[in-house]
Amino acid sequence: CEQGTGRLMVVLARNPFMRLASYYKRWILGRQAQDWSYFHDWVCLLDRLSRDTSAFRLCHGIPGAIETDDVYHTRSVREMLDDPRLLPSRLGRSFHTLHLETVTDDMKKLDR
Repeated sequence: CEQGTGRLMVVLARNPFMRLASYYKRWILGRQAQDWSYFHDWVCLLDRLSRDTSAFRLCHGIPGAIETDDVYHTRSVREMLDDPRLLPSRLGRSFHTLHLETVTDDMKKLDR
């Protein structure tokens, strides 16, 4: 059980834009921004930091720019899978993808 060899591997995915908008609404509004006018700049900051730093690949914050929690909750699945700390043994197994927006229909497919 510890290795999870008998487990059904499932990934829960969400529309990337909806995930960013939801995170912004829950954690950025009121803390770093007062309204949605900063959303565009915030997404551009995430994009720039993802391209120009190791923050998203290694999941760490950058003082004065972004906190570790913000990176963790907004990085892409590709960045998560590229994380060198991920155990390679977990990547060798097949995954079933459930989409948050269609999770009910996706679960029905698993029953087959």
